[in-house]
Amino acid sequence: MKDLSDDIIKSIEERAVKPVLHWQYVSKKILFWIGTSLLVSLGALALALAIYLVQSIDWNMYSFLGYGSLYSFVMSAFPYIYILLLIAFLVLAYYFYRQTPKGHKINISVLATILIIFGLSVAFLFHILGVNREAYFQLARMPFYHQMMFTKEGEWSQPDKGLLWGEVSNVSKNNFSLRDANGKDWNVSYDNNTSFDKNIYDVQGQDVKIIGQEKSTNDFQAKQVRQWDGVMNCNGHRNMMMNRNGMMENSGMMGGRGMMNWR
Repeated sequence: MKDLSDDIIKSIEERAVKPVLHWQYVSKKILFWIGTSLLVSLGALALALAIYLVQSIDWNMYSFLGYGSLYSFVMSAFPYIYILLLIAFLVLAYYFYRQTPKGHKINISVLATILIIFGLSVAFLFHILGVNREAYFQLARMPFYHQMMFTKEGEWSQPDKGLLWGEVSNVSKNNFSLRDANGKDWNVSYDNNTSFDKNIYDVQGQDVKIIGQEKSTNDFQAKQVRQWDGVMNCNGHRNMMMNRNGMMENSGMMGGRGMMNWR
């Protein structure tokens, strides 16, 4: 027994082991708990953003975009990056929790299950509170985001494929002017066969999404004109026609004009 004690003391002396101060121990414990909570929250936000993207995309437009089936469109447009981020954040959260004083005592499968359930619950809460929509709005204002992700805004910014969106202005009997998200002005024609969600004169100054055909560089023939249901307008401001839960409202549009060049 004495030999064992001597060996332990000798090992401590050789390794120059020093006792950890109480404040350092407490600080380390707090930091790991904060890190675990933050990583789970980030993972939940990534999942909530994926939910918003899936919910916002008009999946029935797959034929206009050149996809042979809805399945191939889903496989192409699904926000895989957010699922990968979710997994990465949960793995890091798992590692951080294991560094807490009692983190090594809990069963691996139990801990993983707890983290997943907690992450899903927070993601659902973010979705209910509209945190994911606000986060998406902030991300969507950055040009690189639309280059990285398949978004509703990008989906409807393809006039060559018959999909166009922007702000309506200067409405006349058979045509109206429209400025798209890239600041380009279009002359949009319509006729008696064109269907509207709302009287075109009533949506002047508002954003719409149009199904039709590009006739020339600046001319577009409209077949359907629908109210824009994205979280952001083409001028980079919030779509005030949408409430927090993504439903259409009749409130006025926010003024001002910006420029978004993501193409």
